[in-house]
Amino acid sequence: MQKRLSIKYHIAGLTILLNLFILLCVATISGNISAQVIDEGMSEYVMALADSTASMPVVQETLFNGTPPDNSIQTIVEKLRAKTNASYMVVMDMNAIRLSHPIAARIGKAFVGGDEKEVFSGKRYVSRAVGTLGASLRAFVPVYYQDTQVGAVSVGILNTKTYQAKYLIWYKIVLLFFLCLPLSIAGAFFLAGRIKKKMLNFEPHEIAKLLSENQMVIESVKDAIIAVDMHGRITVINRAAKKILKLKQNAVGRHISTVLPNSYLEDVLSSGKEIFDTYRKLGGIPCLVTVQPIIIQDKQVGALACFRDRSEAHRLAEELTGVRKFTDELRAQAHEFSNKLHTLLGLLHFKEYKKAEALILQGAELRTQLISQLENNIESPVIRGLLYGKLATCEEKNIHIELSLPSFIHNDIGIPSQDITLVLGNFIENAIESVEHSRVSSPEIHISMLLGDSELCLQVHDNGGGIPDNIASTLFSPRPQSSKEGHRGLGLRFVQKIADFYGGNASFSSDPEQGTVFTITLPIVSACSISTAY
Repeated sequence: MQKRLSIKYHIAGLTILLNLFILLCVATISGNISAQVIDEGMSEYVMALADSTASMPVVQETLFNGTPPDNSIQTIVEKLRAKTNASYMVVMDMNAIRLSHPIAARIGKAFVGGDEKEVFSGKRYVSRAVGTLGASLRAFVPVYYQDTQVGAVSVGILNTKTYQAKYLIWYKIVLLFFLCLPLSIAGAFFLAGRIKKKMLNFEPHEIAKLLSENQMVIESVKDAIIAVDMHGRITVINRAAKKILKLKQNAVGRHISTVLPNSYLEDVLSSGKEIFDTYRKLGGIPCLVTVQPIIIQDKQVGALACFRDRSEAHRLAEELTGVRKFTDELRAQAHEFSNKLHTLLGLLHFKEYKKAEALILQGAELRTQLISQLENNIESPVIRGLLYGKLATCEEKNIHIELSLPSFIHNDIGIPSQDITLVLGNFIENAIESVEHSRVSSPEIHISMLLGDSELCLQVHDNGGGIPDNIASTLFSPRPQSSKEGHRGLGLRFVQKIADFYGGNASFSSDPEQGTVFTITLPIVSACSISTAY
């Protein structure tokens, strides 16, 4: 006979396969998202470098007046490139002739790639093309002198550098995957062992066999046995009871009063007290009735009645005593068996403990309400995603957060979603760190987005300890002083840049008792002038 595989290995195997599938999905998604973030970050980086170079007065004047004999623009640009991660920074005139290049011999020659034409029409963009240094990601920005375009700047990063960054990310993800895999296997076997222990080390087929044996034992008892639930419905009735009551149909599910009135079962259900050896006629036969409550985990779930022929009682007193003992043991065994079955059913069906299930259901309900609020009031999925992520972060950190959206925020306001998310992201992140560092007893953050007829107002208020005076005076300056480690906290400089770009206003108020309020108002412009502030 072929040996059955233990349920422990069944559960462990299925759990490992499920965890492996989840880990693979997470690794794949994380890798792809990370690669996309790298591409987007590189694009923003080269565009920012190109903007900075194009805004340099020496570049503008050189392109307007012509290349000086000493070609000082090459020296300046190369010094700037050496301080950055750019592979090349090329300044070119309106004929696409290079004025600067990492390889000096290529200065004075035409720009190569074929993707530079649109920049001479005043467009700013990022593209991929093959140049003299190889395939690269490069940004193009026009250069203006006194409102007249005099040339263009191209800043690029070779694909080999972006590939190296992506390879490093994938290496870390794969390493993390193989670190998590043994933990997943160990956890699967631990869970399977716990389940097997809860089943008293029984296998499913052994439980089925035990259930059948218990049923056969109940049927083989010569005394009539009837069990009911708390509603008085019959759950167990053996062959002897059916024979005495002359029942031709299955009585399971029927109320006890319709089968056997005055059976004492209803009395025990209401009182919870046992009744021993009480006289009662059953089908015209005088019987001794014993009725006991069925208790599972200290809770009454029903009652069990045993009817014994009274005429046999005196003659078989010792045997009846033995039967009573056997019945008690059987009831206790059924009690424990029922406990394990219910435990197994819950674990196999939900795969989590009850407390964890309740917590997940509650979190799912809260997130559903949040998603509904965001979808009903904000059109941009980018802004919705940012707010959802920040609100979820606050929930994990036990920070109470309120979101006020008195008006519908649609996309057709002339302000790109990435600018709004940059502002909100900086404001909310500063608020989170403020309440965390202040260690207030009830941290709170209030977020407000109001779209009026002529402007968009964004406001974030926290009840932290405020901003120190030495830092507050430089928050929106070109070189702000950061209170955060690693020179973080410089995002407010970009917030000010966005406000200036759209002709808006960024401000804040701070008080050690009331906390800090960051506010930005941006005028609404026509959709045709949509651009980005950075």
